[in-house]
Amino acid sequence: MQIPCVDRHKIMENAELINRNHKAMRVEGVTYEVPTFSALKGAIDAIYWHPGVETIPTAVYIHNPIKKERITQNGYNEGRGQRSRECLVNVRYTIIVYLVQMNTMQEGMNLDKYYEMLTKYINGGCGNKVPYLGIAMDPMNFKLINSDDIKPTQPFNEDLGFMPFTEDYTKPKDPDLVCRHLTIENGIIDFTKGEYFHCYEGLT
Repeated sequence: MQIPCVDRHKIMENAELINRNHKAMRVEGVTYEVPTFSALKGAIDAIYWHPGVETIPTAVYIHNPIKKERITQNGYNEGRGQRSRECLVNVRYTIIVYLVQMNTMQEGMNLDKYYEMLTKYINGGCGNKVPYLGIAMDPMNFKLINSDDIKPTQPFNEDLGFMPFTEDYTKPKDPDLVCRHLTIENGIIDFTKGEYFHCYEGLT
């Protein structure tokens, strides 16, 4: 499976939006069908982050069927009368990520150097810091692969609706959540497509 071409302007659009509003790693408050853009970016930034570079997830390839289980807080999937949460299980994704150099790049750092450091930390295990995903804060395990190593995706389509994308800090004291309308097409989510929407705009 080959990586499809992505419109460079779409990648830069996402990078500029994130660079303007990105404040900290985001952890989603609910379990979605697939990882969100903001959660993936937060996990990648936890591995290695440097001012002047934005890591932009552009696509997720879904390799295992989407399954959910209710897991109790003590980590078991059975037990009556215990608080529990819905979690994804047996997940396996390929994440396509582009590195974008911003105009705040510091002297002595470039994309090649950043990629070298990111590769070092990924190949060393979980990274410089342990990247987490989801409300249960489950650690993620990353490894770099070539495009020829991408396994077949699950052959299904689904409208995911508006999913969290990034925070909008235009109003610092009253930030809003920017969502994007995403779909799964033949087991692939393209983060460069879909309408933007301020999730809480107009709500009281």
